[in-house]
Amino acid sequence: MIREFSKVVCILLIAVGSIAAAIAWIDDRPNEISWTFRIAGPLIAIVAFLGFLVVHFRRDQAPDYLYRTVGKYFDRGGLCFSFIASNVNGICFLNLFFQNRYEKPCIGKILLRPARGFLENRKMEAIQFQVECEAGAFGVTRLPLPIAEAMQGKRQAFDVGASVEYPKGRGRMLRFRDGIVIRDNTDFRNSFRETATVIAAMHGHLVHYKPAKFTMMLPTNVEESAPAELISETEILWKLNDPPFETPSLEDGIQSSVAYEA
Repeated sequence: MIREFSKVVCILLIAVGSIAAAIAWIDDRPNEISWTFRIAGPLIAIVAFLGFLVVHFRRDQAPDYLYRTVGKYFDRGGLCFSFIASNVNGICFLNLFFQNRYEKPCIGKILLRPARGFLENRKMEAIQFQVECEAGAFGVTRLPLPIAEAMQGKRQAFDVGASVEYPKGRGRMLRFRDGIVIRDNTDFRNSFRETATVIAAMHGHLVHYKPAKFTMMLPTNVEESAPAELISETEILWKLNDPPFETPSLEDGIQSSVAYEA
């Protein structure tokens, strides 16, 4: 969103500078103020136009493998992520694909909470992912997930919460595509609501007071209970200075759709 907000600001400055200069040049008896606008107006428009070009055409310093794999994704402070469910030999795996936007490592915590109807006859705790992501790195965490037969093949909504830390600072931004920005929220509460709104607005972001949501079609023909020997595993698929990487095939995956709750 910062990128698009910057482009909008540049367009507005181009319009303001052009209009101010045009009005000043119409004046057939220019005074000191008119001459100021005659000179400053075009300069503002030119600088804003150059700024627009820089923002629009700047190139990523690291490939956006996350977008190539999942399309639309969430962004919590530079840690970007999305989800895909897959059926692997009759076991449902919830795959968290993630990538770091910055040149310094980060540690992220991502939580999912079923929004409605999931495993209605028994309680389910929030699903938690702990992610350690190197500079600019792209990876996946695979979590075996039991799916009740009644829910298989149906669409399920999840609340999404996340937090991220950069122990050594963020450093330079390496990827410039904007994701769906979500605020720091790993307990699904709305504390510090007004402060978050002001800070986010200063950066061109919109804060949603309810948790972000995504909806996923659950796979069919999978086990209702995951084997005890299966545990979650994380794999870094690409990191800075690695050779080009071919993104994973998702033929067996089911792409989630991401959206905010209104």
